[in-house]
Amino acid sequence: MSAQGVPELLKKVLSGEVQLSALLGLSGRVLEQMTEGALAMAKAGQPQKACDLLEQICRVETSWAMPPMLLGSIYAEMGNHLEAVKNYQSAQNRASPSHDRFQQELGLMAAQSYLQLDDRPQAEAALQLALQGPLTSVISQAIALQAALDHRREAQK
Repeated sequence: MSAQGVPELLKKVLSGEVQLSALLGLSGRVLEQMTEGALAMAKAGQPQKACDLLEQICRVETSWAMPPMLLGSIYAEMGNHLEAVKNYQSAQNRASPSHDRFQQELGLMAAQSYLQLDDRPQAEAALQLALQGPLTSVISQAIALQAALDHRREAQK
């Protein structure tokens, strides 16, 4: 399929005319373009349509970590942190353990959603897992998240 056919295919999938699962033979590049289209929808104020498309992509492409990571981010922006955490965990399971930086980012994103859910134990556990890899620039995010956890702990005393 040519790159020019992707927008038309995207319209058909969103309208329900074509089920993405029927298109299992799609090339990786077409799925990447559809994922980019979903991200553009979210940025254009259509987060639910973006989630619907990303959920279909997640069902079709079960080894790629990017769609559930993006889906988790969109759900977090929508305030649905339970779905966000579920998708961050899915992305972590799909991602190679050797991709330390990506695993750390996912752990920090999950910790932030757990914090929004007022689940301190899970937030702390996610933060600890995120810090197990090599220390990179995510350390500043981890410190900020730890400060937020400490602040909440103090506020609850």
